[in-house]
Amino acid sequence: MTHSVNDWRAYLAQMEHLLALELDRGDIVSPGQLLARLNSAVESASVDTQAAKAGFGARKRQRNEELQRKQLISAQELDELTTEQQMAELELRERRERLKLRSIQSPIRGVVVDVYRQRGDLVKQEKIFRIAQLDPLYVETILPSRMFGKVRAGQVYDVTPELTPTPQKAKVSQVDRVIDAASGTFRVRLLLANPRFDLPSGQRCAINFQL
Repeated sequence: MTHSVNDWRAYLAQMEHLLALELDRGDIVSPGQLLARLNSAVESASVDTQAAKAGFGARKRQRNEELQRKQLISAQELDELTTEQQMAELELRERRERLKLRSIQSPIRGVVVDVYRQRGDLVKQEKIFRIAQLDPLYVETILPSRMFGKVRAGQVYDVTPELTPTPQKAKVSQVDRVIDAASGTFRVRLLLANPRFDLPSGQRCAINFQL
């Protein structure tokens, strides 16, 4: 089988999106932890090349500083060399930032719920992971309008999860300021601490709103 130059260019463009997964469903992740890595050989080589240029520029500037002190070159020439060296450092910084974009880190502490791509898949803008934050858990409830004003942010109530008979303390974090006219209800959100991820999310619970 033969390939044209354009075919190979398209193939190489796709190769930039090769994916290597570091985690699987059910794994616990921390903020900043590596989740996946894209093929970064080109970007890594670019960083190495620019680092060599920046290093050479720094040495060249240092040598010419000595020449300028001996008045063998003008201050203007030294300024041009200094500017070139600074530009090389800035470009090196930019290329390093681009290299970082080839790695995907977790923004939160949580659990990997879904993995949408597999090792070796080609990716562009597709979803790769879905991560659930389990600490704190959101407890969402709907209350009748007669309780409006009685439940306030900062109050603590007992919450009993369906799978855990022991009541847990949860703090009110948000209370709707608008009552739904059709149902005569409003929504309340509480935060339930779950530092060890002992409580799974999605379960029903009972809340005792008696202070």
